[in-house]
Amino acid sequence: MKAPQIPASMPIDMSAEASEVSDLIALLFDTEQRLDALTRGEVDTVSSSDGRTLMLWRAQQYVRRSDATRHAIILKALDATADAVYLVDRTSMKIVHVNDAACRMQSLTREQLIARGPMGALAMSRAEVEQIYDTIIATGRPADPIEMLRPRADGPPAWLELRRHPVQIGEQWMIVTLVRDITQAKQAQNRIIHLNRVYAMLSGINALIVRVRTRDELFETACQIAVSAGGFPMAM
Repeated sequence: MKAPQIPASMPIDMSAEASEVSDLIALLFDTEQRLDALTRGEVDTVSSSDGRTLMLWRAQQYVRRSDATRHAIILKALDATADAVYLVDRTSMKIVHVNDAACRMQSLTREQLIARGPMGALAMSRAEVEQIYDTIIATGRPADPIEMLRPRADGPPAWLELRRHPVQIGEQWMIVTLVRDITQAKQAQNRIIHLNRVYAMLSGINALIVRVRTRDELFETACQIAVSAGGFPMAM
């Protein structure tokens, strides 16, 4: 059976339907106001005849305010951390939030960092970043930390340590990346390695002086020790 055709020239009066919707909204509002008055504000939900649970407007507002408060507390906590924090939505592959430390580390505003996206922040293609994120999600646990030497706009390159954590919210996956500037730690580590090599070279040469009889042999062997133990390739 075909649906009746309405001639294009026939005007459609929507006023009756609009009035019916308006009356229904008014009825629902009045009903909720009466329920709230009857229960003295002590009831947050009511059940319909078919068993559905309905949340009253006042309770909905309370939940919204509570969610907003929790959201604000979380954002303040993130901004208080010294590490840079990036929250990335895996589905859209977009950064949904960065904290203050991330902005300071990159010398960019929050809006600029979000606009760059994870691909711009990592200087990698979308396919490469997606593969990394999918691997982390598949394991269901934080990825092993990685160290990267990255250029800085306001100074020499910086050593960064990245820690990535998969977080599932409902059916949505988020990747939480913590970035820590470890430049000073790397410099201290390299300094210790250098001093250990110098100590090993000096110890080897001191032992060599006792054993070697000729000057030429002393110089030649000392140069070999400087290269192998001290890490000074120019000694040869």
